[in-house]
Amino acid sequence: MPIKVEIVTPERLLMSRDADMVVLPGEAGQMGVMGGHAPLMTTLVTGEILLYENDEEQEALFVNGGIAEVRPDVVTILADVAERVDDIDIQRAEAARERAEASVAEAGGAASAPPVHVAALRRSQVRLRVARRRRARPGMNTPGN
Repeated sequence: MPIKVEIVTPERLLMSRDADMVVLPGEAGQMGVMGGHAPLMTTLVTGEILLYENDEEQEALFVNGGIAEVRPDVVTILADVAERVDDIDIQRAEAARERAEASVAEAGGAASAPPVHVAALRRSQVRLRVARRRRARPGMNTPGN
C-alpha cells in the first residue's frame, strides 16, 4: 500500500508524491516507513531521504534538520532545509565544504572548533556525499527524466 510523502521547507512545498517506502534520517537512526505505519513524530538530522517504488530507489533528497509526522497514509516532513539531489551544484557544495574545513582547522580541529563550524562541516560533507552517490547511479529516475 503506497504512502503519500510531503516535504515542506520554509520556502515552499518541495514534494508531494506517493511511494512504497520512504527512508528518513531520524534522530535515533535511519527509519523506513511504509503505508499503514503506526503514527509517530520524530526529529530529523542531517542526511538523506530516500523514496522507493517496487523495491527500487526512485528519488533522493538532502535534508538538514526538521521533523517528520508519520500517519498510516502520509508522511509529512517539515524540513529546515531540503534539496532534491539534482538541484545540488557540486562545485558550490565543494567550495562550501572547503570553507567549513578551513574554519574548523583554524580553530584547532573539531574538538575545539565552535559547534556551528563543526555542524557546517558535517552538513557540507553529507550534502556532497548524497549528491555524488546519486549522480553515480544514472539509472535512477529523476524529475524530468
